[in-house]
Amino acid sequence: MSKQPLWIGYLAFAAFGAYEGLIGVAWPSMRATFALSLDAIGGLFLVGLVGFVLLSFSSGWIIRRSSLYALLLASSLARSSGLLLMALAPRWEGVLVGGFLASMGAGGIDPTVNGHVTSYHSARQLNWLHASFGVGATLGPFLVAALLANQLSWRWTFGLLAAVQALSIWLIWRSAPAWRVAAAAPAAGSAPAGSLWAMLRLPVVWLSVLIFFVYTGVEVSTGQWSYSLLTLGRGIDPIVASTWVSLYWGSFTLGRIVFGFIVERINVQRFLRAALAAASLGAGLLWLNPAAWLGLLGLALTGLALAPVFPVLIATTPQRVSAGQVPTRSAFRSPPPAWVAPY
Repeated sequence: MSKQPLWIGYLAFAAFGAYEGLIGVAWPSMRATFALSLDAIGGLFLVGLVGFVLLSFSSGWIIRRSSLYALLLASSLARSSGLLLMALAPRWEGVLVGGFLASMGAGGIDPTVNGHVTSYHSARQLNWLHASFGVGATLGPFLVAALLANQLSWRWTFGLLAAVQALSIWLIWRSAPAWRVAAAAPAAGSAPAGSLWAMLRLPVVWLSVLIFFVYTGVEVSTGQWSYSLLTLGRGIDPIVASTWVSLYWGSFTLGRIVFGFIVERINVQRFLRAALAAASLGAGLLWLNPAAWLGLLGLALTGLALAPVFPVLIATTPQRVSAGQVPTRSAFRSPPPAWVAPY
C-alpha cells in the first residue's frame, strides 16, 4: 500500500490543527476589524457546525456512489476556497460564508482520511496522524502572534492556510492512482458498508457519540477560549497568553508523538483512564486558578493528558462497528461537539 495518502493526511490534519489553534488567538483582532461583540464568534461556530455536518454525515454514502478520491478532491477544493474567502472578505457575512465552505470541506476530508488510516495503517500511524493535528495547532497561535507583532493583518493567517490547502489539492491530484488502489483494496476485517440510518439503530453508536461529544468539546474549546480567558478574564499579557496556548497544543502534540511509540506495547484502556484522570486535574487547576502559575500549568497538563484519548477512541472504532461503517461513524467526531460546547 502506497504511503502517499498517509503523508497527505498528515498535511491535511496539520492544516486542521493550525485553524483550530489560531482562531481563538486571532478572534480579538477579527472582532475589532468588524466591530463585533465577543460572543459573535458563535456565528462562525454555528455555520461551521452546519457545514461540517452537511458533508460528513453523508460521506459514506458519497464514497459508495462516487469514489473516495473524488470526495477528497472536492472537499479540499471547498476548504481552500472557504479559507481564501475568510482572508479576503470585506464584511463579516463573507467570513461566515467562507467558514461554512471551509468547514464543509473539513467534513469531507476528516472522516475520509480517518477511515483510510484506520482501515489500512497501524495504530501508531493513526496516532501520528492526530499528532500532526497537534503540530499545526501548536504553530497556529505562534503564527498569529508573529504576524500581529509585525503589524500584519489576521487575514494573512487564513490566506496562508488556503495556500497550504491548495498544495494538498495538487498532491491529491498527483497521487490519484494511490487513492484509487487503496479504495479498491479490501481492508483487514472489512465488512459491507452500513448506512447512517443502520448505524443509528446501534446503542454502541450513541454511547460513542456521547463520549466524542464530551471529549472533543473539552479539547478544542480549551484551545480556542483559553486566550480570551487569560487576556480578558485574568489580565495576562497577550504574548504570554498566546505562548501558553501554544504550550497547551505543544504538550498535546508531544503526548501524541510519545503515545505513538508506546501504543502497541501498553494496555491502552488503563492508560486511557489515567489520562482522563490527569486531564481532570489539569482542567481543575485552570478553572480554580489557585495561583497564576498553577492555572497556566493546569492548561499545559490538560493538553498533555488529552493527547492519547482521541486516537484510542478512533483506533478502537472497528471493534465497535463494522469496518465498512468507519467513514460514516467518523462523521460524529470532532467539530460538531467542539463548536456546540462553548454555548
